[in-house]
Amino acid sequence: MLDGQAVVTRVIGDRVWLKAVPRSCQNCKTDCANLRLNGAKAPTDKIVSLATPAQFSIGERVIVSVSPKLFINASVLLYLIPLLGLLVGALVGDWVAMFVTPEGSEGFSIMGGLLGLFLTLWCLLNQMLGLDESHELLSIMPLR
Repeated sequence: MLDGQAVVTRVIGDRVWLKAVPRSCQNCKTDCANLRLNGAKAPTDKIVSLATPAQFSIGERVIVSVSPKLFINASVLLYLIPLLGLLVGALVGDWVAMFVTPEGSEGFSIMGGLLGLFLTLWCLLNQMLGLDESHELLSIMPLR
């Protein structure tokens, strides 16, 4: 299980809002030398809303665990599938260009790639909006 600490910021019904506790040093809110050397900015607070059957109180520290299966599936859905949509769209655009113009055209490949990318992203967004939250793949436990 991949896990991290969070603090409960709000509770409404069976939903809890969690603010992630950074794993790095606690000086991220200030201007530390590591941030200046890397040219980075201090991280902003990440707040997520999750449904859980357990009851939590505001300010309670919890451990959020994500199964490796959920992590790998999310990575494939968010990175690999759109990339494949882009490549397949570009290949289809190139194939169409052979029939439209004898010498072909890069414009068809570009437009096909963009169309494939956006179509894939649209399908993934519709798929994710229709999913129910699964309590087997994600768990929230009080920190003791």
